[in-house]
Amino acid sequence: LLGVENMLSTSSKRCSYQFSDIAHNITERVNPSKTKSDVYVGLEHLSPDSIHLLKWGHPSDVIGDKFVFRKGDVIFGKRRAYQRKLALADVDGICSAHAMVLRANTKTMLPEFLPFFLSSDVFMERAIGISVGSLSPTINWNTLKSEKFSIPSLEEQKRLVEVLLATDEVIEKIREVGRDLHRYRNALYFNCFLREDLPRRSLQSMGLVNMGQSPESRYCGSDVNGLPFFQGCTDFGVMYPQTSTYCSKPRKTAAQNDILISVRAPVGDVNIATEECCIGRGIAAITPIEVPRIYLFHALKANADKIAQYEQGSTFKAINKKELMNFEIAYLDTSTTQQITRTLESLDTATNDLAEHLSDSRILLSSLVNNQIFGAENV
Repeated sequence: LLGVENMLSTSSKRCSYQFSDIAHNITERVNPSKTKSDVYVGLEHLSPDSIHLLKWGHPSDVIGDKFVFRKGDVIFGKRRAYQRKLALADVDGICSAHAMVLRANTKTMLPEFLPFFLSSDVFMERAIGISVGSLSPTINWNTLKSEKFSIPSLEEQKRLVEVLLATDEVIEKIREVGRDLHRYRNALYFNCFLREDLPRRSLQSMGLVNMGQSPESRYCGSDVNGLPFFQGCTDFGVMYPQTSTYCSKPRKTAAQNDILISVRAPVGDVNIATEECCIGRGIAAITPIEVPRIYLFHALKANADKIAQYEQGSTFKAINKKELMNFEIAYLDTSTTQQITRTLESLDTATNDLAEHLSDSRILLSSLVNNQIFGAENV
């Protein structure tokens, strides 16, 4: 990281421009029924984690005039700018009127450099600051166009964008591998846990079920000296929870490595306890018996939607202990189960390693954008 930053920090060639001299606001409109494109982009299709257009809808999905964008334009969410949504268009299409279509002014800004500039903290903080409205703050072009920014010269942009694009390419390749792992996991879940012809056993034959009980609220809080407390699945992660609340006088606890399952809406989410913890009424703890913990965790995760179908109640949807204990899970012979478990463990390791690589690469890209390229004070 330091090596790359040092490589990029040798030059100070910068110029100050109004935003209207950096990018053009394209306001061409078309009725969705008359467009020749098959691509419609709403704010829901934009991701804060990528400058690429990863998904879209069809013009037939919407009514009312929409903005036209061309390949190379940037679709920027002007409504609720704090969501940091934008995408570089790699096709022609139409987009929501809650977005801006921005096209680089090639006299001051390289088209491929524009999305990195727009995703920077410098630009985003300015965009958020000038947004108006309380419920759905929105950027007004007449205000934005007069904002001044200090940007690298075109010569510098050419040098810098090579590193930015290379780093972004690494990120997208990591995401592609992640999607492949996700597809593989889904196929594994189907073949090992969801096929109708698989033999099944009740959950109570595989683990001890301990339903949670909520402690008194006066013993709970973020600054309380006690055990981690999980009332529901709010603090659940991909596999392990993150603690935000503690309890000094628990009524029910789960042991380290117990499987935690949400038994109140949303029913079915699962995690693994990293330490002894207090569990409220929205959580049940399962201590595996006779089956590997990882196998049972993934079996429950694969069946989350089916488990949720057992929820009852008009105000708070929940599954009771009897229904949970009687829920049937696929189970083959011991040898096959151990083999499946080893495959799942390898998949978990690969997924975790990939997540770390993705995080490191995103940190690098953010550092390049913010500390090196837009680190100079803007006018």
